[in-house]
Amino acid sequence: MPDNYDQLTNLFDTTPDAIIVHDCEGAIIDANEQAVDCLRYTHEELTSLSVTDLEVALSGEELRTFWNAMEVEDRETMEGQHRRKDGSTVPVEVSIRKTEINSDELFLTLIRDISKRKQRKRKLERYQRLVENLPIGVYR
Repeated sequence: MPDNYDQLTNLFDTTPDAIIVHDCEGAIIDANEQAVDCLRYTHEELTSLSVTDLEVALSGEELRTFWNAMEVEDRETMEGQHRRKDGSTVPVEVSIRKTEINSDELFLTLIRDISKRKQRKRKLERYQRLVENLPIGVYR
């Protein structure tokens, strides 16, 4: 049976979600292959960036205030917009956990592309508006 490190490495590499590990200032320490695929940067490019370079919905100051308010082992989930290397953006759901590794406070973030979820929601809202504005009754 693999040791704990091997199990964690396997999870990091095979999870369907993008994972980014960053410090309290937002500097990206590590990213998995799914993050590379989602954001279209190389691993080396991602680890030379800050989360503040990627997130477009919140300013760097807002992000740092949010991170500093978290205690170790706190978890939060929020939606955001991440900028890809080509300048396009992708709506994301970010689950973040503040943790301590080797006396360093770090953030483990799972990032899920929610483009399809947003498209379905907009489509349902259009249908709902259409039904609400029909001049005749609609029966089911």
